[in-house]
Amino acid sequence: MYQCLIEYIDSKILRVKQEVQITIRQEFQNLAQTLTPPANTVMSTAGGEEANGNRATNRDGQLCGLDVVKCEVERWRSLTIPLTFEIPRDMLVNEEEAMVAIYLYNANASPDEKILIYEGVDGCRRSFDALKPMRQIDADILTMVACKMTHDEKNRSGGPKIWFLPPRVSEQALSFFYPPSEVVRNHSAYLSDVSSLSKIYVPIKDLFKHWYLLCVDVKKRKLICIDPMQQRPRKTIRDRQIRQLANFIDWMIHEHLADERIAGKSELDEVAYQLGEFRIYYPQNLPQQENSFDSGMWVARWQIYAETRNSFIIPPVDDTTRMRLALDLVLSNYNKAKEKTIEAAKNLALPGVSSLFIVALFSNCSSR
Repeated sequence: MYQCLIEYIDSKILRVKQEVQITIRQEFQNLAQTLTPPANTVMSTAGGEEANGNRATNRDGQLCGLDVVKCEVERWRSLTIPLTFEIPRDMLVNEEEAMVAIYLYNANASPDEKILIYEGVDGCRRSFDALKPMRQIDADILTMVACKMTHDEKNRSGGPKIWFLPPRVSEQALSFFYPPSEVVRNHSAYLSDVSSLSKIYVPIKDLFKHWYLLCVDVKKRKLICIDPMQQRPRKTIRDRQIRQLANFIDWMIHEHLADERIAGKSELDEVAYQLGEFRIYYPQNLPQQENSFDSGMWVARWQIYAETRNSFIIPPVDDTTRMRLALDLVLSNYNKAKEKTIEAAKNLALPGVSSLFIVALFSNCSSR
C-alpha cells in the first residue's frame, strides 16, 4: 500500500515538473516574439560603454541602463539548469556575464574543470564554491585575486608600483620554516621593480581562521592593518604578526633586488626600507563584517577597490558582491581560460530552446 502511494506521489511530482518546464519554454518563446529589434542596437560589455555612450557597467555589481528583460531571460534559462549558486535577484548582469554565471555554477558540470589558468595558478569549478553564499573565502580565491591585481598592475601606464602578494606568503613568513630567498623564488611572478615600489598588500589568516589585510605603505612608512573585525583583545596578536611579516617582507625585497641585479634588470645596490620599523596604524570607522564568514570577501574587495577609491570605505558584502567577484575573476584578461570558458558557456544546452536563439535574442533585444 505504501509503495503504491509513493509511486503515485512520484508520478504527480514528475508531471508538475514537466508542466513547469513546458510553461517556461512557452513564456520564453512568447517573449521573443514580442520583442522588436531596433536598428543599431549594441550590447554593452562588462566594464565598458556602448557605442551610443548612454549605458555603462560599473564594477560594484550593477549594469546601468541594461534592459531588465535580458536578465530575466537568463534567469528563465537558469530554471531549466540546476545551479549551485543562482544569480541574485537584485543583480543586473549582461549577456556574457549571465551565461558564464550559469556555466560556472552548473550543478551537472564537472567540479574539476579548469575555469581559470594563470602562471601556475589553476582554478577549477570546485574552487569557486568558496564564493557561494555563507561560505568562508579560502586561500585559493585570494590567490586568484592577487593574480588579477598583479596582472592589472603590471599593465598600468607608468609601470607597476604595487605588489599584491598571495596569502601563501604570509603563511610561510609566519611559520618560521621558509627562508625569504625560497619565498621570493616561489612567488617571483607577483614581484616587480623595487625602485618604484609604493605599496604592498598581503592577506593574513589568524589562528581563528579570520582574514585581515596588511597594507605596507612604503612612502608614508606605515603598516596599515585593515581588519573587518577590529577587536581590542586581538590587537596584541595582530601587532606581533604584522611586525614579523613586515621584517620578512623586508628580507624578501633585499633577496629580490639581489636577483634583479644578477639578471641585469636593476642597477640599485641596496634599499633601506626597514619595514619592520614602520608605525602600525589601524584605520578608524572601517566597515565591519556582520557574520563569521565574510572576512575573506572584505579582504578581497579592499584590494580591488582601495586604490581606485583611495579609501578603505567600500560598499558592504552580500551575495551580489560574491557573484560579481566570481565573474570578474573568470572574465579578467589575465585568465588564459577566459575565451574557452565563454565559448563553452554559450554552447551550454537549454532544453527545448537553442543557445543560438538566446544569443540572437540578446543581440536584438530593445533597450528601455
